[in-house]
Amino acid sequence: MELQNAVITDIVSAFSVYSPKGRRVQMENRACYGLSFCINGQISYTHRGRVYVEDETHAVLLPQGESYSLFGDSEGLFPVINFRTLQHLCDGIVTIRVHNTAPLLKSFEEIKKLAASGSDRARVLSLFYDIISELTLQKNAGVLAPAIRSIYSNYRDPDLTVSFFADECGISEVYFRKLFGEYFHTSPKQFIIDLRINRAKSLLSEGRQGIGAISESCGFESSAHFCRTFKSRVGMTPAQYRLTHRSEFI
Repeated sequence: MELQNAVITDIVSAFSVYSPKGRRVQMENRACYGLSFCINGQISYTHRGRVYVEDETHAVLLPQGESYSLFGDSEGLFPVINFRTLQHLCDGIVTIRVHNTAPLLKSFEEIKKLAASGSDRARVLSLFYDIISELTLQKNAGVLAPAIRSIYSNYRDPDLTVSFFADECGISEVYFRKLFGEYFHTSPKQFIIDLRINRAKSLLSEGRQGIGAISESCGFESSAHFCRTFKSRVGMTPAQYRLTHRSEFI
């Protein structure tokens, strides 16, 4: 059954998992369905002899009642939403193409807050349906696919240009901007900034690098530019974010 046709009856939990490289986990008889997407990093799932990869361009639907193993190919941060449905969805792991995690993450963060407090169940369900709708839209990105793959591979490069991505798709820059806006409801520039900010959040929560190193590794022109942009988008400085956010090991 397609996820977009599911009738969601309950959101069980929502949390972020920090998965280090080399992490191995065996899941037995999963209690409910799970939807997981990747901010950065990669996990390989093995189920019934098949391997499924979750990374920045692939989310996974995890099956209720099934057992599987997972391995951390590279460290990263993975938001997870556990949920129940009225009907059966799948017998195995399903990968879902993702081009833009920013709208998914925005809805996820609100779900996480509301689910933790046990308040406004209707709003939680509505937000989860928003995520399902966004995933359905993104899998139809079509002509933009070459540029999306390139953006995810190169978003740390401070010299990226829209004309470069338009050329990769074989279309004009004007048409590229139009299609991009229709699919992702934002400009290519803002899309890339969102990727950099999400990567910075992950590095800040890990607490291993200084602000300057994070700024450079995420493609910002300078530490000052990084701090200004981060505060504008997140509402707090990188240092404040580091103090108030910690990844969970689950």
